[in-house]
Amino acid sequence: MGGEWAYNELSLFTTPLGQVVQIENVEAVLGKRDAGTERALYIARVNDSLSSIAQSFWDIELTIKLIEFAHPKIKSFKMTRVDRGEYLKYHFENYIFRLPKLKDQVLNLLNIVFQLGYSQSNGLEKKIKNTAILQEKKLLVFLNYFNDAFCQIKPLRDTIAHRGDLADSNLAMLTTYLLVKYDPELYDYC
Repeated sequence: MGGEWAYNELSLFTTPLGQVVQIENVEAVLGKRDAGTERALYIARVNDSLSSIAQSFWDIELTIKLIEFAHPKIKSFKMTRVDRGEYLKYHFENYIFRLPKLKDQVLNLLNIVFQLGYSQSNGLEKKIKNTAILQEKKLLVFLNYFNDAFCQIKPLRDTIAHRGDLADSNLAMLTTYLLVKYDPELYDYC
């Protein structure tokens, strides 16, 4: 696939956990395993969690492609009757809103895999961090990575979450094009 990630090849289901979950879940669906056992129900919950994370990665990748589609050099976008600012605003908000969701989904996966029984509440991260087995296995290293990566976008994400959207299309357009390499030929008129 020419330098792009192959979604199916790099799926979470190619991991050792993902392979076991996929095999056992399919066997339960096909009736080769009793789908009502405690293990089958556990596998189904892990499968749902992995599927949710995989879907989020796919959604984020698609959102990036949709943002790139609005680039001024793409003629097919110019032929649409869609306002570029509103289009970018929508997809940029979607992108910013989905990124931090990944951390919550991974926390939930740990909660399910280790059968911790915590509710999905605002305090889940703290409870997960204080779980001895996760500390011993050094499975919490990713939290620092997520926190560092998302600290700059968290205020913008919170604005979107509480207001419903960004203040205006111009802000979205300017911010979105910070993600794309600046092309002086397109934007310098002097």
